[in-house]
Amino acid sequence: MNEKPDKPPWSPRLELWLRESWNEAGSSGDPSDYSRDFAILPNRLFELIGSLNKEKKYDFCFIGSFAIRPAVAEAREWIIPFVRRAFGSRSFLQFTDSVTRQNHRPYGPYDHTNTRTGFVPREMPLSQRGHLDPDYYAIMCQSQFTLCPAGDAPWSMRVYEAMACRSVPVVKSISEAARTRQEAALGYKFLTTDSDFVYLEDWAEHNYRIVLESHTLCQTRMAQKSPEPW
Repeated sequence: MNEKPDKPPWSPRLELWLRESWNEAGSSGDPSDYSRDFAILPNRLFELIGSLNKEKKYDFCFIGSFAIRPAVAEAREWIIPFVRRAFGSRSFLQFTDSVTRQNHRPYGPYDHTNTRTGFVPREMPLSQRGHLDPDYYAIMCQSQFTLCPAGDAPWSMRVYEAMACRSVPVVKSISEAARTRQEAALGYKFLTTDSDFVYLEDWAEHNYRIVLESHTLCQTRMAQKSPEPW
């Protein structure tokens, strides 16, 4: 008897976005039949990004949870020494989960944990996890590089979001840069923690085009609405 292949790794938020994208595209059938080999981002996300300032005022950014659960803190522990080593006056750091924010001592003037609040999907009811936080995407759109650590899974949704914002993802290892072998074959441009950090606009544009072509269900419509390369 042939065994069914394992389902590609997925998440509740990706499921919400797939179903939203399915409706946006007017796709027939049931989204449950979608293979899930590629993560799908909704048109609503690109409309938001298109309205935001794209000037790169930050070099590095990270906005997200850290100690929300022990497994997440363990997967993301590499960002702390990286932040201490690489973040400076042109960087942006914000831990958003309530556990980390308790008694948090800022790492430097770039640390906005105590002065801003943020959206934490895991702290919200499942039905609300598809929310798009404008402040989160605004910072990524203005950042050359975005730290994209793993969390509950060995991959990061932030990789897709950073590429959509034309911010080059930074990961600890290649295994964090793609969710499936199909995604890995797309040829994302990303950097690891030991890289030389030189922002290349052609890398950002390369990633953005991949997101439009392979991570949306409205490829033609999205390409027509896409802003010109920077």
